[in-house]
Amino acid sequence: MNDAQNTKGGAVILIAACMLLFAASDLGSWMAPETISQFMSYPGLGEERAGLLLTIELSATFLTVLLCSQFAGRLHFRGFAILGITLAVSGQYLSYYHPDFWMMGLIRGAVGTGIGLTSAVAVMALSTAANAEKHFPKLYVFDMCSGALLLSALVYIKSFASMMGSSHFFIIPGTLLLVIGAIALIGLPSRSKAQIAKVLPGTEQRRVLGFTNRSSLLLVLGAYSLCCGSAISYTFSHFIGEKAGLGPDDVNSVLGLSTFVAIPSGLLCVYLAGRGNQWAIVAAAVALHSVGNMLMTHFGQHGLFIPGMVFSLAAIYFCMPFMQGLGIEYDARGGCSAAVLSAFPASFAIAGSLGGYLFARYSVETIGWMIVSADILGGTLILLAIALFRTSRPCAETALALENTGR
Repeated sequence: MNDAQNTKGGAVILIAACMLLFAASDLGSWMAPETISQFMSYPGLGEERAGLLLTIELSATFLTVLLCSQFAGRLHFRGFAILGITLAVSGQYLSYYHPDFWMMGLIRGAVGTGIGLTSAVAVMALSTAANAEKHFPKLYVFDMCSGALLLSALVYIKSFASMMGSSHFFIIPGTLLLVIGAIALIGLPSRSKAQIAKVLPGTEQRRVLGFTNRSSLLLVLGAYSLCCGSAISYTFSHFIGEKAGLGPDDVNSVLGLSTFVAIPSGLLCVYLAGRGNQWAIVAAAVALHSVGNMLMTHFGQHGLFIPGMVFSLAAIYFCMPFMQGLGIEYDARGGCSAAVLSAFPASFAIAGSLGGYLFARYSVETIGWMIVSADILGGTLILLAIALFRTSRPCAETALALENTGR
């Protein structure tokens, strides 16, 4: 068993290290509006190319996480975390000195790759902890609290940087990632060890490339479907809010309120992980997400947009850690959980272009139905993953037992 699980103190250190590393990898997402404004200030970039740079970065992130998930159990945690931090920090620092679009695209791709490595390591390292499914929500709760603190203190951080003689905005996320990531490295295991098979303690299974079973694949596809709709409604929340009679500042206030409400939603996930009926929990969370998006898009009134956004964000920030916890059941080495994580950056990478295409051709109400359809598809895939795993589990246990007895 992983050394970090042998003592309570060691487990706490491992969990804390993963929380820090996960939050550090998400700093760029919280600062995305500022990053976009910096891109737009460069000569010759403009809004379209600034958005494309962010898409390049997010695409590199989700592809890296997805690729790493296929090698779960074979990765050197600390080594890949160091590589990820180095790529991301170097890319942030270099972004100030290369306003050329193509060079900037390569640099932001390196940043995305580094972020993908650090976040994948955080998830797969956490999967080695006992009762890992209960710890995934803590990653998101800590990340949301860190993001809220960062956004509230960003104006003071920028002022401090100016006082120190630096007008280089990208030094802020770069330095924060360097410092927080370095602290997290202390608690990470030095190398990846094969996870103990949960159905038969004391045995080890060789990790094959790819998804370990059908449930893993279906769960990941369900996560992508849910996140895609959520990303479109979030990315275009200002446009939808305008249709409901809200101004930009009002929408920002609603987003802040929704993020705050999502924190207890994550805490609820800590309590429910491993308890209750998985079918009922998934169905209720997906239904809440659908209701939220319906309220946002079908009733052009101020009072209904607010609960719609609150329900939508609370549901998705419950679903993501809950699905990663399910992923531990399907792949004890964390590969499925990491692949579920990749759905977030992937959905935001395509939300801008796909959402723009949809909003240019369809009404807000029609797009709302499309999002609900994606929710239904995602929920169906997740429920199917649960059903197939339950029916195949006895066969898997029998096969593993025969393998270990040499029969």
